[in-house]
Formats: sequence, structure tokens, C-alpha cells
Amino acid sequence: MVWLFFLASCASVQKPTQPMIYASAALKAAERAQAETRAPDLFRRAESAYWEAKKFYLAKEFEEARKKALEARRLAEEAERAAELKEAESEGG
Repeated sequence: MVWLFFLASCASVQKPTQPMIYASAALKAAERAQAETRAPDLFRRAESAYWEAKKFYLAKEFEEARKKALEARRLAEEAERAAELKEAESEGG
């Protein structure tokens, strides 16, 4: 009985395709905002989380990949906002 529950729970884990796509798009947006130079710490953390997500995805550890992809997206979006704020401050100051 426990074995059947385990198999059913494993089968229900889907590939985190959408979270991976969103994380990639968020990283590209952060790059366009020049977050690599304007918010380098956040950008590096986002990039690192994204590469970890890819590693988990390739290893078929889909739940871990999803978590890391969500983290990467959140960090990339923060990096983009920080970069845009820094740009606005430099233009106004």
C-alpha cells in the first residue's frame, strides 16, 4: 500500500517547464536592465539559482528544479528593479 502511494506521488510531479521559462525570461530582463553591473550581487544569486534549477531539471529532480526556478525568477526580478532604480537615481542625481 505504501509503495503504491509512493509511486502515485512520484508520477504526479510534473516537469517545471513554465517556471524554468519564466526564470530565464526574468534573467534576460535583468540583463537588459544591466543588473550585472548595477545590482551584481542579486544578479549573481539569480543566475546561480537558475543554473541549480537546470541541474536539478536535468537530473529529473523536478520539485527541486521548480523551487530553484521560482527562486531564480524572484531574484532576477529583484535585480532588475534594483538596476532600474539605480539607473533612475543616477539620471536624477
